[in-house]
Amino acid sequence: MLFGIRKVTPKNALIWACATVDLVDNRMAFLRASRPIIKRWFEERPSVDTFTNFTHAKNFDHHRWLRWCGAELLPARRLGPRGEPFLPFIIRRQKYHV
Repeated sequence: MLFGIRKVTPKNALIWACATVDLVDNRMAFLRASRPIIKRWFEERPSVDTFTNFTHAKNFDHHRWLRWCGAELLPARRLGPRGEPFLPFIIRRQKYHV
């Protein structure tokens, strides 16, 4: 799995991840690490209040993980050359008490 963050404004950063199906075999380690990593990212970026990005509307496993991480999923938007539905999401600093 690859993941990262990119600050785009003083108050917001994009959070992203790309994984293979092999992640399923290591899901517990992934889940245990997810929240601490997000908390650390907030701690390392005191001006950032939100992490945002988009997830494909049909990626239900990803949605479940994002909610577990404290993300709010917003109504779908049609994006890209084929106008496929993507859900914007936001993870707020206050969920992590930092």
